[in-house]
Amino acid sequence: MITSDKTSFDQYKGQTISKFSLINSHGTRISVLDFGATWFEYTLHRVDDTFQNVLLNEPDIAHYLNNPFYLGATIGRVAGRIGNGRFQLDGKTFLLQQNEGTTTLHGGPNGFAYQNWTGKIVTDAQGDDSLQFSLTATQTMDSFPGTMHVTTTYTLDENDQVTIVYEATSDKDTLFSPTCHAYFNLNRDQQNVRNHQIKSNAETVEALDERHVPNGILSPLQKDMYDYHDFVSVGDAIDAIISAHQGAGIDDTFSTPNGSDVFIRDDQTHLVLRTTGDRNGVTIFTANGFNANMQTNKGVGRPFLGLAVEPHILSNAINLKGLGNMVLKANTTQRYSAHYHVYEEGGATQ
Repeated sequence: MITSDKTSFDQYKGQTISKFSLINSHGTRISVLDFGATWFEYTLHRVDDTFQNVLLNEPDIAHYLNNPFYLGATIGRVAGRIGNGRFQLDGKTFLLQQNEGTTTLHGGPNGFAYQNWTGKIVTDAQGDDSLQFSLTATQTMDSFPGTMHVTTTYTLDENDQVTIVYEATSDKDTLFSPTCHAYFNLNRDQQNVRNHQIKSNAETVEALDERHVPNGILSPLQKDMYDYHDFVSVGDAIDAIISAHQGAGIDDTFSTPNGSDVFIRDDQTHLVLRTTGDRNGVTIFTANGFNANMQTNKGVGRPFLGLAVEPHILSNAINLKGLGNMVLKANTTQRYSAHYHVYEEGGATQ
């Protein structure tokens, strides 16, 4: 049976920030904050009877507010970048709030990640609990058209798999392409993720302009940097990107026409993360810009401390042809989901 609890985490703007948790029958636990519907903890009960949290988190709300890396947050209304902070819909041009130069990143400065959601524990007919977080987003709040009602639901099963389901409706046509910005680190100690390996089903990678905004071109996967059809070293991929002056590490959106399927493996701990999503893109980010202003459960922030796998519709698709449809039509319901499963090689099944 999946049980739950709720505790106080911090205070923000006179409100209590709560931490909601799910626990399965053998003691694996996930925790989520109502602020940002932020995935805070994913602690496995391992076969050697130890417990290991594989998610990065921060100690208080002040730290979450004072860094630009969205640790664990629910991202929306649109994950990724929208070029020039604008788009056209139904013959109208919408100018969005911008938070990366002229770009709107991850929903802008008042996106889902910065809102205090309403959290509750939901019990199903079998007696298993899940966590549901609800938010009403208005055009006044984030500058996207329409009033949107959105829920983010977290479930944990007895095989330690976590599923996140997003559902939204709006009174006007709008955009909806959410994701979770959790950072994983499978090490037991405070090492970074350069010692991990990565494998994915990506077919191409979005080419970028000088502002790091997708330009509509899907480029072939270059072997040393972006081709992860077989397991490759995360550290080697980072080094290849830096050597080619293509960036400071992995920070790219890959096309996955049949849905994303990404594996992260650590041979030292024998842990594997499998992330699957139901959309045509996935961003992989190796925390290249983490810095000493951050305080995490893995110590002071530093580059490559975690690895984010973010399923979503290809970035900037609203402004580009043929890269996916992120329009949510008025008075309809859109549902997306993603699955995250950390297991021990030779232990739990995939």
